[in-house]
Amino acid sequence: MAQGTKKILIVDDDDFLVDVYASRFREAGFDVDVALSGDVAIEKLKAGFNPDVVTLDVMMPRANGFDVLSTIQKEQLMKKGIVVMISNIAGKHDIQKGLRMGARAYFVKINHTPAQIVGRVEKLLEHKT
Repeated sequence: MAQGTKKILIVDDDDFLVDVYASRFREAGFDVDVALSGDVAIEKLKAGFNPDVVTLDVMMPRANGFDVLSTIQKEQLMKKGIVVMISNIAGKHDIQKGLRMGARAYFVKINHTPAQIVGRVEKLLEHKT
């Protein structure tokens, strides 16, 4: 991983999965913050939290992952970070939509272990332009 501690905001409404991903990212040296809904994630970003990575689940109450990604892009809430989608929504249309909207990657939860996702996120950060 690149120099310095990397910050990540994990956005998912599933407490168990948030705990699993948070633990894995902490083990990899990330400073982890979480939001259990899309609207809370937007509030944190608007309040000035500027993580290196935001992970977004697609299906969440109030503001889904696509809504959050759209707000991040429209309001330029992330100056330097990247967004990745992590979801069980695996339709080709949804994956393409997330990537078209600006996500750097789209991971289907059932196809990747948390450790694999951490590794892929680290690689994305190493090659961030």
